Amino acid sequence: MLTSTQILSCQKREHNALKHCYETCAPYLYTIVKSYIYDEENRKDVLQESFAAIFSSLNSYDHKKGPFKPWIAKVTVNQCIQHLRNNNKLNLFVPLNIDSHKEIKDYDNLLDQFSRQDMLQLLSKMPEGYRTVFVLFIIDEYSHKEIADKLHISIGTSRSQLSRAMNWLKKNLTKDLTMIKNG
Repeated sequence: MLTSTQILSCQKREHNALKHCYETCAPYLYTIVKSYIYDEENRKDVLQESFAAIFSSLNSYDHKKGPFKPWIAKVTVNQCIQHLRNNNKLNLFVPLNIDSHKEIKDYDNLLDQFSRQDMLQLLSKMPEGYRTVFVLFIIDEYSHKEIADKLHISIGTSRSQLSRAMNWLKKNLTKDLTMIKNG
């Protein structure tokens, strides 16, 4: 990642430093974008929007509050969510009146049999609302309260979407694994 001197140069808007920041951080941020956005053209747009947001708010970055890498990751996640919101992809949440959060077992055994590419492909098929909460909770480790605040949904809806995502994943992992073994 970037050194504190390089970050300071970026904050001073030095062209070479900004270019180096982009070249150094783009692969890392692109992997974050891929977790949320599945259309390649939209991924590129969101990545560019992320850098625009990072560069425009560089002066608000304070190394005393935490490392640079999580800070740019958070900016990127927010850009992904904003993109989904602007394209009405977050209207797919289905609130439940009951708490359907159940303990899910045996995922580790199923997950161990899939490559990262297989998982990304499977996640790309997951309904958008489920996938967004799943990625925020499981991959990016946000709490249900943080997810609810970010997505403007209730904590219960966040929990129900995660539960539904886990059930969808279990069903589809089992189905895909059966096809792989029999195929």
